[in-house]
Amino acid sequence: DARGRWYKSNLQGHSESWGGVTDGSSSGSEYYDAYRNMGYDIIGLSNYQEISPAFPGDRLYVPVYEHGWNVWKRHHLCVGAKSVIWHDYPLYQSIHHKQFMLNQLKPTCNILVINHPKFLYGFQPEDFAKLTGYDCIEVLNHYRRSFAHWDSALTAGRPAWIIGNDDTHDVSKRDETGRYWTMINSVKANTKYIIASLANGNAYGVSGWDGYMDNRLISVEVRGLKMTVSCDSIADQILFIGQNGIKMGSFKNVKTAYYVFKGTDTYIRTEIV
Repeated sequence: DARGRWYKSNLQGHSESWGGVTDGSSSGSEYYDAYRNMGYDIIGLSNYQEISPAFPGDRLYVPVYEHGWNVWKRHHLCVGAKSVIWHDYPLYQSIHHKQFMLNQLKPTCNILVINHPKFLYGFQPEDFAKLTGYDCIEVLNHYRRSFAHWDSALTAGRPAWIIGNDDTHDVSKRDETGRYWTMINSVKANTKYIIASLANGNAYGVSGWDGYMDNRLISVEVRGLKMTVSCDSIADQILFIGQNGIKMGSFKNVKTAYYVFKGTDTYIRTEIV
């Protein structure tokens, strides 16, 4: 459903906070200005255990924070956060501990994201065959790409959407600022509609440099068993990935590609290169 406008968003990043205990190296205004100068519409500041107020003049403020103070970086992004949960398991976490934290966090926000699951192996791909009660996986995060975790969830029938975030801690560093983001399609330019659009999957994740995207999604159409994906310029490749992360089809040097679902397919996701 792409009837609205596309909004460029980064919902995960850090500034100076907690008296320097955490490693954010930029001020809040420096953080905001860096993303505004790269053409971002939605700029989320997700300092640990803290919901930051809106920046002056920010019409599309989304309250977010990053939950987690455990050793192995088992973190969550609470989007549309209403309150902060301080409970955590600082050292060991079984699959039951991980599920318990999801159960605690979900009622306090509109969208619950499992952050950078590959980081320090905080989450294993096989965890996602069991975990429930979250909405999105931060598949794209600077230095960390968690496709195996996402495919594990999708293969198990968990309808998790992709999120792309920089998770920058220093906006002066090019390799962690303007690298990954999420395009969200919304029919109205307000926080309520944008959050609802992300929850419904009207979004896609992007990898790039300096916030620049060299191709754009035009449409995804499903008619019967045929799915057609169209871009605004020629892509090097359009890939169709299915259960267990297996490549099910590919097209080279095209603007449009299609896939016809087989009876054995449980899901298909698309990568545009």
